[in-house]
Amino acid sequence: TLHISAVSFMSYVGFAFLNPSFPLALESIGFSQTQIGLVASLGGASLVCASLLGTRILRRFRWQTGLAITLVAGVLGHLGFALFTLLTTNGQIGNGSGFLGLTLSRGTVTFAFALTQIVILHALAEQSSGRGYAGITAANALGIVFGPVLGGILANTYLLLPIYSVFAFSLFALVLCLPWLAMKTAADHTAPEPAKDAPWTLLLLPAAFAFIVMTCLASMQLAMPLALSDALSLPPEPSARLAGYGLLWGGIGLVLSNIALMVRPNLSPEKILPVATFIAAIGFIVLAQVSDFYGFCVALFIVGLGIGPAIPAYTRLATERHGKEASAAIVLVQSLGLMIGPYFGVLLLGQGLLFEVNAALLILSNLLLIGHRKAR
Repeated sequence: TLHISAVSFMSYVGFAFLNPSFPLALESIGFSQTQIGLVASLGGASLVCASLLGTRILRRFRWQTGLAITLVAGVLGHLGFALFTLLTTNGQIGNGSGFLGLTLSRGTVTFAFALTQIVILHALAEQSSGRGYAGITAANALGIVFGPVLGGILANTYLLLPIYSVFAFSLFALVLCLPWLAMKTAADHTAPEPAKDAPWTLLLLPAAFAFIVMTCLASMQLAMPLALSDALSLPPEPSARLAGYGLLWGGIGLVLSNIALMVRPNLSPEKILPVATFIAAIGFIVLAQVSDFYGFCVALFIVGLGIGPAIPAYTRLATERHGKEASAAIVLVQSLGLMIGPYFGVLLLGQGLLFEVNAALLILSNLLLIGHRKAR
């Protein structure tokens, strides 16, 4: 999966690139925090559509062709987002038209991103390897590490520059996969794997973890630049740069924890999940208490240490029970979390309760696991 990992890495870099500057940039051109949350959440609704339709769409193409199509869609979505930002900034279109255009453009980006992840999960399900899941998560985590840092640095120069340049990552990923379009492998013509003979209720536990973890992650990523700006009383540009460095430490935690999983690839997902989510909950509790930049970095590192192992653990748990058919279901519930998380984060940040509620949700996920074990 090395070739797919490279494309996924670039996809994640582009997806995380705007995290430090996206909310601050839209706020600077006249959008309210509620509108910013809605752009992210309504755009995230396309993740749900992609999750529902993704397997059916991708069966029409060889994976190489399907991947190229999704990357082209990502480039077009990023360019559309940049165009509507420029038109709104220059006053050539009104706030309402800009909001609609940004939402549709963001939706195109997230739709393409979700399809890419379904392709990757299908490939991993064939291996059913703990090392494979941890390895791809580590590659994606590296994207999460580099994306915010690069985006924050550019935003410190000019706040809107990340929005105008993010399309380059999808374009580069497209260039990487072009040589594979001519490839033809036996796997391209194999029949779809039949669903495993297991009750679909077994997916409830990994699906619950996927939804909770992704909701917490998405809410934190959108709210972090705004939280830093308020806590440190800084203007948007330096806040975006510091948010990028802070999210870097969260990404480092993600990478290190998944490298540890690669050393112990056969560790049971049901043993990983309670420890991972508890560590992430501690990180959110620390985030709720700190008010300086270094404290934010330490707390984000702890959150990354916890969320990092949780993602491959619940994905592996689902696919081990139901095979490749479960991958679309997991992407679906992850997409619901990514859709709800940004708006959820903005609302709770305004009440000063975001990090406490995230910690409570992660602790609740542990209670679900305890109840599941007792029910068995």
